[in-house]
Amino acid sequence: MRSVMLSMLVWTACGGALIGQDGKADPKKLQADLQAAISAQNWDKAVTVGRELTALQPENGSAWFQLGYALHAQGKLDDAIVAHKKAAEFKPTRTVG
Repeated sequence: MRSVMLSMLVWTACGGALIGQDGKADPKKLQADLQAAISAQNWDKAVTVGRELTALQPENGSAWFQLGYALHAQGKLDDAIVAHKKAAEFKPTRTVG
């Protein structure tokens, strides 16, 4: 039991998402991790977390936008366009016009 708890602590400290009682990743934690990675310009982590968050919450336009931003920063422009088009499907992240 102690080794399992230690493994979970290390996993979480290394950037793993917190798991809720339902066994799913915590969207609030993922959103905070995504924002922190973008602020730190840690694009690899931002893309990893962004993909996890959009898989968990495919209706989260903000997460799609942030994923597209991180992909763009990595120079993965084709992937960034796909993420930004997905973000544009949601009213909060849709452009005006």
